[in-house]
Amino acid sequence: TVKAKTAAESVTLNEKALTMYTGDSFKLLATVLPDETFDKTVNWTSSDNNVATVDANGAVKAIGYGKATITAACASNSAAKAVCEVSVFEHCTGIELSATSAEMYIGDSFSLTARTLPLNTTDGKIEWSVNNETVIKRNADGTIVAVGAGTAEVIAKSTDGGHIGKCSVT
Repeated sequence: TVKAKTAAESVTLNEKALTMYTGDSFKLLATVLPDETFDKTVNWTSSDNNVATVDANGAVKAIGYGKATITAACASNSAAKAVCEVSVFEHCTGIELSATSAEMYIGDSFSLTARTLPLNTTDGKIEWSVNNETVIKRNADGTIVAVGAGTAEVIAKSTDGGHIGKCSVT
């Protein structure tokens, strides 16, 4: 009796692209075809271990901001391989405002800007509010306008993590 052994012809992964945050983990699953392949051992590599690492079982760990390619190559035929593109981002850790206080006269206006930190966060969205609209209003273009006497705060809140930055206006 003679049994023919079949070499691997292709490898597929359960994901072709991943978006992760630093510290996240994800298990990639490799399928070696055809089913009757005699050696289904897969060798895993990362193009940049400073961005994402992968262990011998396909477990990917996000290390730092950037992009890396995870490759799964069949041990019996290195031409049979698949890749997953990994993009790693960082969560927001704070908000930086262009000003933390301002003194204005009724009718005056100024532009207040904010940015999330670190600068490479995935979700840099900010929600704006004013705690006393009888004193100041925030226009759609971001301009702060003094409309009455008193003190108020402009509040910038990150949608990622709920970090807050405030500008006190008199």
